Amino acid sequence: MFFYNIRKRFVKGRYKKEYVDALTGLPNARGCIKFLNRLLRKGTLSQYDALHFNLERFGMINRRFGMKETDSILSRYAVKVAEFFNEDEFVGRLGGDNFVAVIRRERTDTFLNYLSGVYVHGTINGNKESLCISAIA
Repeated sequence: MFFYNIRKRFVKGRYKKEYVDALTGLPNARGCIKFLNRLLRKGTLSQYDALHFNLERFGMINRRFGMKETDSILSRYAVKVAEFFNEDEFVGRLGGDNFVAVIRRERTDTFLNYLSGVYVHGTINGNKESLCISAIA
């Protein structure tokens, strides 16, 4: 039983490294491909739109808050955006401030509107500041 538990943890950790972005906990590019393949096998891929989106002026946020806090901001952003998605949809991080979404076609316009301003906070000098992060798809 002991070796079974070790193997199980190893496989789980390997899966996570292979398919999940370490910073945000969102799926990475390989996770996206896996999701798209699942839709393709089910024959439902044509019911979805795929979008690449990039955060606007994220370099300014990085300069203002510093790299460590900017990573925290990015993680908070990822959590907020992931809350928008249904179980049969997908959002992942490709790296940096680049993301990908696979969303039901009828919800695409609503999602694009949502991307125009997602509120998170950043901490600087011990004070929380509200940030409105918009993205370009």
